[in-house]
This record gives sequence, structure tokens and C-alpha cells, in this order.
Amino acid sequence: MACWAIKTAHGKLGFFFRYHGKQWRKSTEDLYDAPGIRETGEAFAERVSGGMKKPGWLEREYAHLFEGDRRFLGPVETDTRTPLLREWGEKILTELQSPLYKPEHRRTARSHFDAWIRPQLGHLRLGELTRDHMLELRAVVMRDGNEGKGATQKTARNVVTTLQAMLREAVERSVLSVNVAANLRWPQARKPKIDPFSRDEVEAVLGYVREKHPQAYAFALCLADTGMRPSEASALTWGDVDLRGAGMIIVRCSRVKGLTGSTKTAKSERDLRPISGRLLRELKTVKPLGADQSTHVFRGVRGATVRQENFQPRIWMKACRAVDVRPRTTYKLRSTFISLALSAGEIPQWVADYTGTSLKMLVEHYGRFMPQASHAPLAHIPGQTRPATPSGERVAVGSKKARKRKG
Repeated sequence: MACWAIKTAHGKLGFFFRYHGKQWRKSTEDLYDAPGIRETGEAFAERVSGGMKKPGWLEREYAHLFEGDRRFLGPVETDTRTPLLREWGEKILTELQSPLYKPEHRRTARSHFDAWIRPQLGHLRLGELTRDHMLELRAVVMRDGNEGKGATQKTARNVVTTLQAMLREAVERSVLSVNVAANLRWPQARKPKIDPFSRDEVEAVLGYVREKHPQAYAFALCLADTGMRPSEASALTWGDVDLRGAGMIIVRCSRVKGLTGSTKTAKSERDLRPISGRLLRELKTVKPLGADQSTHVFRGVRGATVRQENFQPRIWMKACRAVDVRPRTTYKLRSTFISLALSAGEIPQWVADYTGTSLKMLVEHYGRFMPQASHAPLAHIPGQTRPATPSGERVAVGSKKARKRKG
């Protein structure tokens, strides 16, 4: 199956087709085979040859290429029993209403559909979709994603997963008999190695944020001393914070791009008890008098709720560069909390429950940070105090007396 640029008997530019056992010539009406025109014709023939490898491409595009001429292909068999993918996708997206679905889930599905699925495959009916179309969609995302720089395998997988969900609904509602996007094989991607900050790096960046951006310090400190996801910290209200005694933070929702929804997983709903002493003191300082229970805890200079999407590039990354620390995302503070807690000997199950993740994940990704466990929650936080020693004396972790005793 291929197409070649040729010169006709009348000296005009033409094309020779060979397709599924058929072969024919097609002449242009007013283009003569001149040097500059021949180069354009060969580029056109190369593009058509590539398209012919895709199932059904030539049948769909031939009439557009040659202004309605279909004499050499015969009538097109169309599937009128199933809806167009663009129509079906819109139907499914309208059903993704909260509270059954997280607002961010609907937003993400909409962006995948509008950016990739509808432009690439929206003109096809569900019954016309083949596995080759799925492979083609994946290749396009990997090639043209991120404004032509190419997307990651994870992005391509997420786009295809959105399409899989739409086709799965079609199968469950007996619109389709098979989901051609199911069980699509992916090359095994190498998982990125955990790259946390060191304790000194975190303290240096926190110090800079406290000096230059005091309104954002409490937010940064909360991420560093609790291991919360940035979306969880953004959603905190004063009704979720108990400043009595050792303090407690209740995590029940997350906030992404201004929309509040449920947490990432059911296990992510948790009570953080206790919280570090310095975080407790900072929260008491920033809490306004008569604060409403529904008022967000972390707010900017102008009173707007702190958004992780703005905090990371405008404050955190700049602070890292200012103190000569290799810039990493605010989500790495979660990895830092976990790695430091495990290195300090915290019980892995306690760390998993405190950060809202599974013990399996900790072992898989943070196993190298696990020495002999102790029973001292938050002992890895500077200034925190361990339980009483056998002699009855309490020693602050990292203090001169503690280092001397250890030696």
C-alpha cells in the first residue's frame, strides 16, 4: 500500500495508488510536473502513503483529497448503529457530576477529551474504533504533547484511560460489544527514585520563606511537619484544626485548582495527632480572632486562599534557588517527611497512617530509610521531645546533650 507522484502523458502531475490489490492513477487538473511542484507532490504522496497504513484512513480522506472523487474506492460502508465518539463523550462527561465524582476528575476528563480524544477520533462512530486507533492516539500524545515537546508515558496513559472509561460505559450499556481500548499493553516505565530534601535543606528554605514571605510560612511549615499533600493543606479550614493540648488536624478533603473535593483515597482521610510544637505555635499565631469554622486556614496577603498551583512556582521554587538548594516540587516535602521519619526510627505503620498511605507503598519506595523502629512519634522534627528515658529525664532530639549521650 503506497502512493507515488508521477508525470502523466499530458505533462501534468499525477499520483499512482496501490491499495488492497487495486491500483490506479489520479491526475491533477491544472498542475504541471515542474521542479518546484514535483517536490510538493512527492511530499503529498509520502503523507498519503503514511495515512494508508491506518485502517480506513484512505476511505475517509480520499474524497477530501480529490474533491469528492470516489470512483476508485467504491461506496463507503458506514456504521449508523452506534453514536459518534464526540457525541458519546459529551454524554458521559455530563454525567460526571459531584458529589458522586470529584470536581478534579471531571475537569481532567474534560481536558483529555477536548485536547486529544475529540480532535483525533471524535469523527468516528464507536463501532468503527479499532485497536489501531488506540495506538495512534497514544503515539500522537507522546509526540505532540506539551506543545510539541512530547508528553510523558504517564500523560499518554491517562488520556487513553479516559477513553477506556468512556468505551467501558458503552459496553456496559450494550451500545458496544467489546472495548477495543481495554488491555492495551504499555512498556514498563522506570519508576523515578525518591528524591527528598535533606533536613538542612528544608530548614534553609523554610527560613527564607519565613523572612521574605511570612504570609506563606505557615503553609510551607504545615507541609514540612505533617507530610500532607499540598491539595490537602490547601483545603484545611479552622473547623479541621484543634489547637488544644498537643494539637490535631483533621484531613477530610482536598482542594485542586480552586475546587474542593474528596481526598485522593479513602485511607487519606485521617486525624493527624499530635502535630509538631512549632507548627502548633504558628497556627495559634496566624489564627484570626473570631475565625469562622469554614474559613480556610492558609491565606495570602490579600485574604485569598493559598493555592498550591501558585505557591510552588512563585514562592517555593524561588526560595530554593535563593538559598542555593536544588529546586524540587512542594510534593517532595511529603517524601522528605516520610524519609526523615523512617530514618529516625519511627514505626512504619504509624508513618503510613499519619501520611494517609499504605504500608506496602512505604516498603516499596522508602525501604532504604527503615532502620530499627522506635516508639517516638514526630521524634524526627527539630525541637520535639522524646518520651522520658529510664532515668526519668526528657531529652530534646538533636540537642547537644542527646548527641553526647549517643556518643
